[in-house]
Amino acid sequence: MRWGATEKPWRALERAEGIFPYDPQLYLIKGSVLQATGTIVEAEQEYRKSLRLRASDQAWYAVGQAQAIQGRYAEAASAVARAARASLFPHEIYRVL
Repeated sequence: MRWGATEKPWRALERAEGIFPYDPQLYLIKGSVLQATGTIVEAEQEYRKSLRLRASDQAWYAVGQAQAIQGRYAEAASAVARAARASLFPHEIYRVL
């Protein structure tokens, strides 16, 4: 990972993981930080950790984004469709497809 300004927040997230290892939101945040630094494969892994703890539209959408960035469009479309099916506001997600 390229650290720069993200080093201190990343360390805080790692400490939080030691305290709250079963919080799916934590892994979404970690994935977002990784995605923002261009570490897409690792970001997808964090998003999938979140899904293993609790499936959510937000996590499926994040997985889809990471897959699309990697050029895995069929998988991305499937993940985004799952996000839409799980969402209270699917029309917002369907626009991405």
